[in-house]
Amino acid sequence: MQNTRTHGAVTQGSVAVYAKDSRRRLALARSLAGAGHSQRSAATPQELHRLLMHQQFDLVAMIVQSGEEGAAIDAALYDVRLPLHTILLGSANGLPLTTKRRRGGTFRFVPGRLTAAEITRLVDASISAGTWDESLGENGGGSEAEQVDLEEVIERAASAVYGKAKRKRQRFSVSVSGSHRHVLGGGAKLRQIFIALLRLIASVAPVDAIVSVNARAERGEWEIDVSATTSGANRRPVEDMAAELTEECDELKAVSQEVREQGGMLWVELAGPAAPALCLTLPLPAEALEGAPA
Repeated sequence: MQNTRTHGAVTQGSVAVYAKDSRRRLALARSLAGAGHSQRSAATPQELHRLLMHQQFDLVAMIVQSGEEGAAIDAALYDVRLPLHTILLGSANGLPLTTKRRRGGTFRFVPGRLTAAEITRLVDASISAGTWDESLGENGGGSEAEQVDLEEVIERAASAVYGKAKRKRQRFSVSVSGSHRHVLGGGAKLRQIFIALLRLIASVAPVDAIVSVNARAERGEWEIDVSATTSGANRRPVEDMAAELTEECDELKAVSQEVREQGGMLWVELAGPAAPALCLTLPLPAEALEGAPA
C-alpha cells in the first residue's frame, strides 16, 4: 500500500532519490521536506538497489549524468520493481531502464538540469497526477514578455513541419481549451519551441499517425502535450520510440532550456495511451491568473 497523504492541495508521498552529488542530494532533500514529502537518498546504484528492495516508495527520482552511470543503475536494479512514479533527470541513456521495469503511473524524463525546487514541483505533479499550483514565472517571462495567441503559434509551427509529416502521411490536430487564449512569452521563440517538438514527435511516430497538440489552461498556467496516436496495425513499441528520443537528447536539452526561459518546464511522458508525449507548461497572462482556480 502506498504511503501517500494529502497536504493542502497537493498529494504528498514517499520519495526515493538517487544523485551522486552530495550537494544536490541535500538540496533536494530539504526541498522535498519543505513540501511535505518524506524521502530517502542514495549516492550509488547499489545504495539505490537496497533502498528500493527494502522500502516502498511512491516515486523514485534519479539524476543521471552519463551513459556509464545510467548503465550502472540499470545493472544494479535488474531485479527491482520500480515505484509507481518515476522521474529521470539529465541523461537520456537511462531511458531503457524505465521502459523495462516501470509498472504504470507516470514516467517523466527531463533533459538537462533542474533546481531542487523545480524537481520538487515535478514530484508533486507526478504523485498527484496533476500539475503545479503555481506557474514557473520566476525562470522567464518578465516585463518584456508579450501576450501571444497560443493557437496561432501552434498552427504556424505545424505548417512549418507539414512537409516532413506529409511524406509519412501524418496529420496534425490542434486543440486549445480555456477561457483565455493567450500565453505569456516571446512569439518567435515559442514558435521555434513548437516546431522543434512537432519535428521530434513526427520523426518517431509511424506512418499515418495523427500528431496532436492539446493545450489546457488550468491551475494558473498552460498545460500542453505534443503526442502521436496510431492505429493498431501501425503502433510502435514505446521502447523503440524512447530509443529514438535518446538520440535526440541534445536537442531536447536545448528545447528544455528555451521552455524554462519562457517561464515553463518540459518533460517527456512515457506512460499512457499517447506515449511518448512531449509535455510542457507555459505561463498565463496576469489577467488570466486573477480568475484561475486556487
